[in-house]
Amino acid sequence: MPEPSEPIHLFAILKRAGAENPATDGRKVDFNFVATWMKHDSGADVVEIEEWMVTMWLNRAISKYRTVYGSGTAEMAALFPWAKDVNS
Repeated sequence: MPEPSEPIHLFAILKRAGAENPATDGRKVDFNFVATWMKHDSGADVVEIEEWMVTMWLNRAISKYRTVYGSGTAEMAALFPWAKDVNS
């Protein structure tokens, strides 16, 4: 998927918030840790994936899709009502 012309989707917002509000211990927040682990099978043998993480990834993907293409699908709207097609 192409990058949106405007950084207004969820992941861009999270990255910006992390950069503007760094952790007091100097550690960087890695919003992609589990996704990277699933794609590249690196690091720990087992990682617990919590429901809120899956919800966040779905939200993140749909928000980027809508930012790039300007619309959603019925399936997206079934998960998140805000994701409905703006033309319907």
